Amino acid sequence: MQPSERYQAFNEEAREVTSGSRVPVILSASDRQGLGKLKRALGRLSRSAVEDLPLVNGVATWIGKNQIEELFHKLPKGAYVSVNHPLHDAGPFTNHNFIFQEAADDKSTEGPTETAAVRLPGLDRVWARGFTGKGQTIAVIDSGIFPHADLKDRIVGWVDFAEGKKKPTDKYGHGTHVAGLAAGSGGKSAGSVKGVAPEANLVGVRIGSIADAIKALHWVIQNKDELGISVVNMSLGDVPSQGWKNDPWAQATQQAIDAGLTVVVSAGNEGPNPGTIATPGTLPLAITVGAIDDNGTLDPSDDQLTRFSSRGPSYDGLAKPDVVAPGKRVFSTLAPSSSFDVPDFPKAGGGYFAISGTSQSTPQVAGLVALLKQANPKLSQADLQAILRESAFKYPNLDVAAVGAGLVQADKALDLALNWKSQPAVA
Repeated sequence: MQPSERYQAFNEEAREVTSGSRVPVILSASDRQGLGKLKRALGRLSRSAVEDLPLVNGVATWIGKNQIEELFHKLPKGAYVSVNHPLHDAGPFTNHNFIFQEAADDKSTEGPTETAAVRLPGLDRVWARGFTGKGQTIAVIDSGIFPHADLKDRIVGWVDFAEGKKKPTDKYGHGTHVAGLAAGSGGKSAGSVKGVAPEANLVGVRIGSIADAIKALHWVIQNKDELGISVVNMSLGDVPSQGWKNDPWAQATQQAIDAGLTVVVSAGNEGPNPGTIATPGTLPLAITVGAIDDNGTLDPSDDQLTRFSSRGPSYDGLAKPDVVAPGKRVFSTLAPSSSFDVPDFPKAGGGYFAISGTSQSTPQVAGLVALLKQANPKLSQADLQAILRESAFKYPNLDVAAVGAGLVQADKALDLALNWKSQPAVA
């Protein structure tokens, strides 16, 4: 995209998040030398506070909307600017802004069925073989985690980049639902609403913007050894405005992968149009997860496409999502008095509720990844991406652009993982 085209696209996007006369931005450079030039150019334009984002050789700041064009002209070679989209705790997120909008179109008030908690084919057989996530830790970068009874004893780490809260909290409720799907014990429901890795530990990383997400990934990298973090779940994303090589969130995700973490991200809820994969799910090595409607059964023959799940190809024309998991009317842990604690969603005793979205399918795959890493700790991101794709159920009549390699199958993935010979990553 030419500079003039990038400016026009940015200007359109910036109109939606302008606060007064200023726009929140992320600026990144190709290296530290470029970052120095970038800061000097920025200093000549703005006196706003600058927050460093060292993971991507970048900064987060504000720029006057009447200075945007001049900023683009002053950008050093190899530098990029993008909108720092905020998260809004009051009310639902929109699809175009932060892809946190849940496709909660099922208004049924019925409680969960036997398979309503987690519906991955073969998961019971994986549990029966002793793989429950024990010894693994999943970092949930999201709106927070409420210390629900199914989660609180296994929250081993917490940091809040949104408000600096010292104890786990979740005013929005999204992150709590996600955490329960990845690692809820099911204790308050006698096991009927249970996460995929019910003995894995959790680390809550609360964020309020894309810049916060980048800082969160940096923090996870720095603390992964102390807290034993092996898997990162990001059930969120943004509409990409540039390719993954120049996208700061995608680049931060790549840094986490390079540090040895396995990162699982949602495809987004921008379907059914093609080419709607969210960043950082556009990153080739990210395990990008779409959502399928399984009709509440383990038999994939009655599965259907969800309307909301984002379709490939990616911004760069790559095949995404990688795989799909159930994402329609999925029950998990409720954060009381949160934005999601409303009559619109089906509820169940013990503090559970159901919503829909790729945000729900993604932590199921993150939980499965924790099980596979428990079984074979040597597995890399590239290994796990390949295992999930190769072991997936291939839908004969569903659009590959929507379902990728198909539905994850826990037992078949485990069989591959136990005997896998690692292969080099190909970006």
